[in-house]
Amino acid sequence: MAVTASRRNNMPQRGPRSARDLTMRDAPTADRRPAGGSSNNRSRDRTACSLAQLKITGWRNPNFKHADDEDRGASKLTKFIERRANIAQDKHAKSRGIRKDTLVRARKSRVEGDALILSVPTEDVRSILSAQGYEFGGINIRIEVLGGSGPVAFGGRDTSELTETPKIKESILAAIRRRFNKETRILDLSNIGQDPDLNNAGFHGLLESYGTKFFRCIMTVCDSFFKTREEKEELIIGITLANNGLKDITPVMLLADLKFFPDLKAIDLSGNQISKVGDLSKWDYKLKKLQHIVLSGNPIETDSTVARSLVQQFPALLTINNSPIPPEIYIKPTPPKVRPPVFDQDGGVATRFLTTFYQGFDNQRADLVPHFYDANSKFSYCVNMKSLRAPSEPKVLPKGEWSTYTRNSRNLHILNNPHTKIQRLHQGVEDIKKAFSEFPATHHLGYPEKWLVECSMIPNVPDLNGTKGGVNGLRILLHGEFREVETGKNRSFDRTFILAPGPNEVRVVNDMMTIRGYGGCEAFQAELPEPEVQPPIVQEAAAISEEEQKKLWVIELSQITGMNLKFAELCMEQCGWIPADALASFNDKNGKGELPAEVFAK
Repeated sequence: MAVTASRRNNMPQRGPRSARDLTMRDAPTADRRPAGGSSNNRSRDRTACSLAQLKITGWRNPNFKHADDEDRGASKLTKFIERRANIAQDKHAKSRGIRKDTLVRARKSRVEGDALILSVPTEDVRSILSAQGYEFGGINIRIEVLGGSGPVAFGGRDTSELTETPKIKESILAAIRRRFNKETRILDLSNIGQDPDLNNAGFHGLLESYGTKFFRCIMTVCDSFFKTREEKEELIIGITLANNGLKDITPVMLLADLKFFPDLKAIDLSGNQISKVGDLSKWDYKLKKLQHIVLSGNPIETDSTVARSLVQQFPALLTINNSPIPPEIYIKPTPPKVRPPVFDQDGGVATRFLTTFYQGFDNQRADLVPHFYDANSKFSYCVNMKSLRAPSEPKVLPKGEWSTYTRNSRNLHILNNPHTKIQRLHQGVEDIKKAFSEFPATHHLGYPEKWLVECSMIPNVPDLNGTKGGVNGLRILLHGEFREVETGKNRSFDRTFILAPGPNEVRVVNDMMTIRGYGGCEAFQAELPEPEVQPPIVQEAAAISEEEQKKLWVIELSQITGMNLKFAELCMEQCGWIPADALASFNDKNGKGELPAEVFAK
């Protein structure tokens, strides 16, 4: 669709683009810049600007919450990155007093293997890179620049300047050579904002707007020294990051990436502003060989639980601030004992309700709902895909494992849309009946040991008759399991019922359910008291006579040698009733063949 010259001449020359211009932003135009050419107004033609390629990885993970979507969650991931980029752009614009009149948007997107490739204007790369390391859908996002038709700008510098300019690379090399101690195998990156060589390269600290990107350049130059990961691990065992003003490790988090230094044994973070263990969370499960960490001179020193937390985060850790970790830190606290369930006396109401309810849920759901639910009853459920599973369950779940449940799951930790939250809270007989019908056919086992039921009285439950202040009701907390009839899969669940008096003895006021992977029932089995071990009662042997003792010796000698009792007794008499001498005499004569056959005759 062409744009006529007369219409173009009538278009506004300053301020935001017109509605017509916005709908035709892909059409070629002569010039969209304001007549004054102000650099503060980003109204230039963004379609004509150079594009950079960004590679997003880590999202093709079975734990990704949107993995069951039609596009494996690529579109939702793209929108999240755009949303984070716009937040970063807003902050940057406000800090510099710049008016922002455009939104960050990916021009193109495609999936290549396990990577999502986004084509974005080069001027937006800095904002999009701010989403690096954020968690979305249960996974951590990793973003890297692949390149484009022009340099990628951030903080007044661009990547081509940082990585391709020989002068800057030489400055980084000079700083690394000077700061690396071959004897101790320690790379000293402390107070690097004051390093003269790095200052010549335009770098003045990790906390500057482009500090994280410049640190990547430092790591890349370091990496170029080594041919293999093993060589890198052998030559550098520790890195010092002291006195860099770090409030957390975000500027240096890529240090632990597999590409750089994942096998470090020592890190010095002294003299920074780290206040809690959570500030180190971006290194969780990465530095698996870390043995020594220094945090002196940080606010975190006042945290008495820091040692136990760090041991959980870095399992190979041996010292903190050059002091050995006390042995008791490694001892896991004894888990609390499993107590029997709390069950108030309710006259059997809860038992009758649960028996009738689950028979109906498994066999006649359509008839069950109007029996216990009414127009004011509410029901909702959510899926917990991160719960611990029984050892017998597969570690990697197949694709679509939870697809039957996720489309109606009301997981408030994930949902952000208020309309969706309301839509998935079912109220009234028909709405609840429809929600029940979408569950697969189930079978709840009747074994008592597979259920944990707690029941307590609660006041102020709404009454059908509108009683002021409500009436006394029951709260039932239920933990159990069921089997899907069609697939044969076992699921565990937790369910809470709020019951009030009703036409069929009780009515359901509120029903909330959590479905999770099968975890077994061992966790809520009450521990049996250890039986007391009674010491054995030792009775003194009764004294025996001399004649009885001799008979015992004869029998024992007969059993050992094979002689009959007559000759065994004769042998004992000849040896003065000394068992050892009698056995030696037998062995001597038997060895010489002097014993006749009748000695052994029975």
